[in-house]
Amino acid sequence: MKDLVFVSEDLSLSISVTVSARHHLSAILARSAGLETGGVLVGHYSRELDEAIVELAGGPPRDSVRGPTSFSRGIVGLRRVFLRAWRNRRSYLGEWHFHPGHQPSPSPTDRATVRAFADDARMNCPTPILLIVSVAPGGGYFFQAEALNKRHQWIRLHAR
Repeated sequence: MKDLVFVSEDLSLSISVTVSARHHLSAILARSAGLETGGVLVGHYSRELDEAIVELAGGPPRDSVRGPTSFSRGIVGLRRVFLRAWRNRRSYLGEWHFHPGHQPSPSPTDRATVRAFADDARMNCPTPILLIVSVAPGGGYFFQAEALNKRHQWIRLHAR
């Protein structure tokens, strides 16, 4: 397994999901039992802010609400996750979400969640990421990545 890399069409932004984060994400997806799930993405930005490196794809907090076609990420335990990340010079980078039975397209709710964190100056998240996962035809997973740029426009990134 190798890092999963996404790039914007104009090559101005890239996202790398590390092998470690992919392993953790795969374990969470294997336990999802056909229900939507999700969590936060933690890592760091390059010095130029043109690359986000995802080092942790956190699981759903225990107060999350999961269903076959819906997911509402809870907050229990996130403060501890963020404090540990900040102590290690890591940041909140965005959210990931699993759509087990349909396309990996973000819903308005998915985007609103990420936008709310982006608007919170305490989160220090200049280019928030939204990673949507679905089941690929024939097995495995399909990933779609988007990022909210500084002009508050969503840009789609493509797997490389």
